[in-house]
Amino acid sequence: MESHDGESTADQSQQGLQASWKHIRTFPGIASSFLLVGALGYIAILFLVAPELLRTIRGIGPLVLALLAAVDLFLLWRGKIKAASFLLIFGAWIYVTGVSIFTGGLRSNTIYIYPLLIMMAGWRLGPRFAGGFAGFTVAACVSFFLAESTGVLPTPPNNPLVLPFIIQTLVFVFSAVLITSLVRSYRERLDEVTKLSEDLARRSTELQARESDLNRAQKVAHIGSWTYDIGSDTLHSSAETCRIYG
Repeated sequence: MESHDGESTADQSQQGLQASWKHIRTFPGIASSFLLVGALGYIAILFLVAPELLRTIRGIGPLVLALLAAVDLFLLWRGKIKAASFLLIFGAWIYVTGVSIFTGGLRSNTIYIYPLLIMMAGWRLGPRFAGGFAGFTVAACVSFFLAESTGVLPTPPNNPLVLPFIIQTLVFVFSAVLITSLVRSYRERLDEVTKLSEDLARRSTELQARESDLNRAQKVAHIGSWTYDIGSDTLHSSAETCRIYG
């Protein structure tokens, strides 16, 4: 009976982890859909207000981002959740770094996405990946600083005011989506742990009740029981066995 209860508890714990993973798997889909719509909308507005920038990094960058989001959605559709998470985080980091090189370095609007990517890496891939991303990001920022100080970075083009406004809006909305997903995931995981603790407490109470019933039955029948642990050389006797043998 003890082995069965242990297996049941382990199964429930595993089911809780699977339920949590099923929840957080929705974030790459939301994020990729948002990036795809945002990139296409950016290209459309760029076409209306500054079509001459479509052939520059300002036009090529959003197109690459839209392609990245589309591939990520395809991986999610095929059920490759982990691959989609890796592609979303690593691809977005490379994209932000590449765009920042041509749009002002440390003054680029896209550089504000770095903290969000570090948070995503820590949530989806673990603290080590978050630390690695933070290290790469610091190295990239130092490189931007040195390149701009020596005049290596290209001069950023003059853009209409609406373009940085769009970028900042996308960053803010993406931040809201990320924080909301983190909070929901934490709350659901906390609920799972609470339910598991309640189940363990209930099983412990049931086990104590069964032990009491067994002790009463042994007392009525004047039959005791004992177990011997070979590993620890320990003998465990029931209360009735102790009474019988004094």
